[in-house]
Amino acid sequence: MIHPSRGRTLLAGTAVLMLALSACGDGTEAEDPAQDTAEQNDTEDQGDQETGEDSAAGPVIAEAELADQAGTPIGTVIVSEAGEGVVELHAEITDMEPGFRGISIHEAGLCEIQSADEYGQVGDFFSAGPHLAGEPEEESGVAEGEEAPEGLETDPELPPDVEPEEQAEIFHPDHAGALPNLLITEEGTGNLTVMSDRLDEDLLLDGDGSAVIVHAQADNAGNVPDRYAPEGPDYETLTTGDAGGRAACGVFEGA
Repeated sequence: MIHPSRGRTLLAGTAVLMLALSACGDGTEAEDPAQDTAEQNDTEDQGDQETGEDSAAGPVIAEAELADQAGTPIGTVIVSEAGEGVVELHAEITDMEPGFRGISIHEAGLCEIQSADEYGQVGDFFSAGPHLAGEPEEESGVAEGEEAPEGLETDPELPPDVEPEEQAEIFHPDHAGALPNLLITEEGTGNLTVMSDRLDEDLLLDGDGSAVIVHAQADNAGNVPDRYAPEGPDYETLTTGDAGGRAACGVFEGA
């Protein structure tokens, strides 16, 4: 005679065994929902990479392929929408000499070596013109001590026939095209991601276009302490940040 409780145990065990056999009897493995989700995400990510239409921030609005003076490709810069009135700029450098370098957006979409600027001065990528000035608000968050000196009237580096009113009216750090410095590692690579509310599609892709320049040295953003320059930073510092020559250039194109 089988005890009732033992009978229930045997029945339960038989049911479990039958379920196990039915699950694997056809030679297939049970599906793992977590694995299915991971595979789906991988497929979606691969699709995004293949299309290249959007960045992590949002739709891409402008792209630039950077090249050095020899025409060798050295990286890319992508500008994407990142919210109401804000864009994300992402620079990726693949082959440059190590060190901090200024990177900035300039007002003309033209990258020519040994070209002239608006004043007739000649140098690599001078065709891109000066920093993209934009139109900053009156209260643009300029830190105390970074204002342009009141007595600044002329740039001694420019030809003497250039009148003060023809020179820049917006200085560092108010340039819309001014960006933080880019660090190139010992391996020659670098990445920089910046959020900005001073740039937009219209400004980057207007009639003259725009270009991104990587400079030979770091940009000081016109921030020169009084103990080094009691009279304040000079015109060249306020317009170029003393970032040195233009080492690479890329013209922005609409996405």
